[in-house]
Amino acid sequence: MTPCSHVVHRGADHDQRSPMKHHGVLSATESTLELMRLRRQTSPKRLASPGPSEVQVRALFEAAAQAPDHGRILPWRFVQVGCEGRSQLGEAFACALLERDPDATQTQLQEARDKARRAPFLALAIVRLEDVHTQIPAVERYVSLGCALQNMLLAAHALGFGAGLVSGQALHSHALRELFAIESAEQAVCFIAVGTVAKAKAARQRPTPGEIVSMLACHACAGSATLGVGPGTSPELPCQLLPTSAERRCQPLLPGEDVRGSSTAPAD
Repeated sequence: MTPCSHVVHRGADHDQRSPMKHHGVLSATESTLELMRLRRQTSPKRLASPGPSEVQVRALFEAAAQAPDHGRILPWRFVQVGCEGRSQLGEAFACALLERDPDATQTQLQEARDKARRAPFLALAIVRLEDVHTQIPAVERYVSLGCALQNMLLAAHALGFGAGLVSGQALHSHALRELFAIESAEQAVCFIAVGTVAKAKAARQRPTPGEIVSMLACHACAGSATLGVGPGTSPELPCQLLPTSAERRCQPLLPGEDVRGSSTAPAD
């Protein structure tokens, strides 16, 4: 069955991995955290029909629209690849391969074309790195798109589907840039694929908070003007050094202040 030939669509009540299925009635907070814990990366070759309906696809993009956006500049966009666009995408993949390897065999070219047929739902994520909003650096634009993608992945999982992100050398090819009308200030980042999990893979070990978090503490209370972690610190509250004070001391930050004491504005 081809990705676009399905009629019946799948909902969250069909997913055996749904947090509501395993744990009964959970609070909104508990179910959201459980949804994050259960989400898995699923490659397009493991995603089959049925895929999301038009209503569910709209829900995925609505989830993306909730991402943080500093300055409200909307520095990213998506291009959905429907049934009629799969052949064009396949040819673009083949041309991209020829750009990298002029000696590619017919078998390799066909394998490149076949990748465009995987997963019932497919969309390309594109970030805009430069425009009139010069105060918003590229890194913040990538962060915003990353949040949009994570929202879509979680929404897909909540609807009972598998989903994953796919990148590759083809994203930098002339053929792909031309097909998706990618401007010089834009960059294709990845495809997001959504569908029914045909073959699940084992869950990977996730890092613990202790592996990814450290504490920045202040030595001022111990008579030191250096920042670090050690005796005399108070890790429970963020603090700031007050260089204008005769005696260096720590003071909790007020709501809405950053470490310089200035007001901070929300990203979106």
